Amino acid sequence: MAVGASSATQATQLAAEDWDGARWTRLPISQPSGITYVGPQAVDCPSSTQCVAVGSGTKGKAYILLAETWTPATGWTTSQPVQPGGTGYDALSSVSCPTVRLCFAAGGTGEFAKPAAQQLPLVERWTAGTWTRMTLSQPAGASEPFLNGISCASAGQCAAVGGYTTGSTGQGLIEQLSGATWTGRAAPGSTGGGLNDVSCPDTTACEAVGQSGSALLAERWTGGSWVPTTPAQPANTSTPALTGVSCASATHCVAIGFGFLPGSKSVAFVDTLGPAWTVTAQTGTGFGIADLNAVKCFSTATKAPSCALLGGSTSVIATMRPLSAFLTGTAWSIVPTV
Repeated sequence: MAVGASSATQATQLAAEDWDGARWTRLPISQPSGITYVGPQAVDCPSSTQCVAVGSGTKGKAYILLAETWTPATGWTTSQPVQPGGTGYDALSSVSCPTVRLCFAAGGTGEFAKPAAQQLPLVERWTAGTWTRMTLSQPAGASEPFLNGISCASAGQCAAVGGYTTGSTGQGLIEQLSGATWTGRAAPGSTGGGLNDVSCPDTTACEAVGQSGSALLAERWTGGSWVPTTPAQPANTSTPALTGVSCASATHCVAIGFGFLPGSKSVAFVDTLGPAWTVTAQTGTGFGIADLNAVKCFSTATKAPSCALLGGSTSVIATMRPLSAFLTGTAWSIVPTV
């Protein structure tokens, strides 16, 4: 299942597509009335008969959180996250569902708000149809904190990642749930950068990705401290970043990213961990996707090969054609969406 937004001129309508193992099919999806803009969406499907999607939108001058639930019987229906009700930009940017009755969504509240104290990381829990806001801690002195990604291996174990600033310097943020308590900490080795996504394939391992200064950054957790590493990047790229990651196991992950070649030409690429990080695909080398937005890998694949990517034919929004890619063995097969 994939979700996003579509419009002839701007993102004003939610969109959803289902992959049946051979082709994509557009599904109708509801959205609250009066929405004038819908932001980036995320989706997780804990079973073949249930998916939960989250995002953000604007209604008049207010920013609102969005959530949708899908089953074959009901299709997509709107649910109601807890609205922060502040003056800044509120968003849910990622969702993870360890069971069919339990999901966690992460994001931020109060971005661009004044005073900056209104800017807070946000996690909401969905339990059998009802959303509740969870209490988070954060590192001392953190300013403008936010969360970009979340992954939950069980009902009582999650990792959420993002960033914050101290003074004018960026820093990666890691929030971990143990039982019922969230604990926030600075991501080691992330000064001058931040973290964009995390994947926890089981309760013993997590992998987070982002950037630190002018280099790529990956953080691995195996039950103790988070350990930073520097993944490989395409030759001659500048200001690279890893924006998404998905792990089928503790020893096999696929990350997506972007950077800039000489002449300010953008390049999208795929980094694969197994056991070391290696660039396995990039724009212009037989890989026809120029912009990557999401990645998902499967420990057991019943409807797709081992990993799937979503992206576009170009990084220019006005001329972008949505594309997907599926990994079988070491080869990516590109399939247009509808």
